Amino acid sequence: MLDENESIYEIENEIQFVVEDTGPGLSKEQQEYLFQLFGKAKFSDDKLQTGLGVGLTYCKQVIEQLQGNIMCVSEEGKGAKFIYTLKVKSKEGDNGLSQKEQN
Repeated sequence: MLDENESIYEIENEIQFVVEDTGPGLSKEQQEYLFQLFGKAKFSDDKLQTGLGVGLTYCKQVIEQLQGNIMCVSEEGKGAKFIYTLKVKSKEGDNGLSQKEQN
């Protein structure tokens, strides 16, 4: 089931998943570490950061093994959007863009 911050799009021979959050956002420097093992974004507020920094590394490895792609689009103060794309086989005669919604 998808929540309000998730979308799935099918574009020709790819399916694209988009997950958005409304957190503090990430600078370009912070984004450089997101997909590295044990990489964690550091924030200037002294809040306790949880997690080991392995989740996105694992996601990237699995997605790339499936010939896919993952990326982060974010600006400080504006949340983050994680987009990952996977290759799929298309049905004959099925072209174009369609959004799949699940509730």
